[in-house]
Amino acid sequence: MLMEYKRAIVHHSSHLAAAAAASLKTKKSKGQSSSLQPQSPSQKGLLSIFVSLLAEPLSKTGTSRSDTDHLTIELVLHLFRNLLSAEPLLKSSSEAQSRAHVLHQEIITLFERELVLDIILVIGQEMESRENAQYNLLMMELLHHLLKNQDP
Repeated sequence: MLMEYKRAIVHHSSHLAAAAAASLKTKKSKGQSSSLQPQSPSQKGLLSIFVSLLAEPLSKTGTSRSDTDHLTIELVLHLFRNLLSAEPLLKSSSEAQSRAHVLHQEIITLFERELVLDIILVIGQEMESRENAQYNLLMMELLHHLLKNQDP
């Protein structure tokens, strides 16, 4: 079930449009032409909407960050962690494991394109501040799931 959510996020139409726009930009920079229309600034991928939810709460420091701000940050980070941690319940075949690995790499690529990795970096850089201390374990879990299948 969790793998289906992960697949739905990765293959969401807003992300496919963003990937097509990025491909178009790459082709144009190489001098190739394409019939695809570029993505307008008002079109965002699904994950970038969650990233934008974090902008205001993360801009506040100290006591100006409310309980609602902390809850928003925590919920979005938990969503990111859950998307990364989703794996098949039964590892029955090497083909299923291979598909799960490809899907995991696709979500990491999507995290990079939708600026999720940048948000993780910002929170990680500010981890020593008192208002971010409660996210230590969650950030470690995020990093674990990001790096667990990577070769050094």
